[in-house]
Amino acid sequence: MNFQELEQIICVAEERRISYAAEKLFVSQPALSQAIKRVEKKTGYALFVRTPEGLVLTPEGEGFVKIARQIMTLKSELSANLKEVANYHIGRLTIGLPAFWSSGILPAILGKFCGLYPGVEITIKEAVSSQLENMLLKREIDVAITMLDINSNKVSHSVLLCEEMLIAVSPKNKIAGRGIFVEGLAYPTVSPELLKGQTFILSYTNQWIRQFADDFFAVNNFEPKGLMFVNSIETIKQLTLRNLGISFVPMSYVWYDPPNERLVYFCIKDNSLPKWTLRTASLKANMDNKMISTFVRLLSDHIKCAPDAEQAF
Repeated sequence: MNFQELEQIICVAEERRISYAAEKLFVSQPALSQAIKRVEKKTGYALFVRTPEGLVLTPEGEGFVKIARQIMTLKSELSANLKEVANYHIGRLTIGLPAFWSSGILPAILGKFCGLYPGVEITIKEAVSSQLENMLLKREIDVAITMLDINSNKVSHSVLLCEEMLIAVSPKNKIAGRGIFVEGLAYPTVSPELLKGQTFILSYTNQWIRQFADDFFAVNNFEPKGLMFVNSIETIKQLTLRNLGISFVPMSYVWYDPPNERLVYFCIKDNSLPKWTLRTASLKANMDNKMISTFVRLLSDHIKCAPDAEQAF
């Protein structure tokens, strides 16, 4: 039996006359009579008896119509639910990204996203960039924010930002006023030589900011003094603000400094601090997913409106 047959039996039970039901269902009377016989044959029971008042349900027919109505109600609820999912008013979005981004740019856009899709359940999975592409392929996440190139042809990606690392120092640090402004750069520059003898506050070795820092030390051939290792970039910034050392901070993370806790930032004069490309990535099979595309658009729009975005690209 199909939904159409269930609907036809219900309508005949309500109208009690083939002619009335056929008119309501926009079918011919012979076609409707054949449909009743077909359903009765499938069930093995007579569903109606003829009376002067019209067609009346048999006991078996009453049981059939009761269940048929429940089925049609569930069908209606299912259709409504699927429509909601199709319009992304409900559902799930799982975002994978490095830990530093989850406390930086992500909170700034999730408010807007949740305003558009209030019924969507959001899950955030923190992982290093080298893991994110594999997590996409395993469908553990729907969209990734990553600093690494994408290798799989099953993954679509778009560039969000090309940026560089900055040196962050406290306004109380003796080198805070020694930067040299260069036209076209968002921040003053300092020489790597000026940083020798400073205490560095670094993240742990498995984090990408630390890897960039180690490359910087190797290129400039000096051992940093008095290392302090911290897991959170927010903690790194707070320790730097209190002049317990200097640190490396991505340009995009500067956007979220409170006005009363502003660090002093420098570019490196010889450009030996690394630059990288920040990307969003998702499976090509999900390219038509409006929820993912909206998230990526909000993220991109937010970055383009950031104070230093023009210098970063």
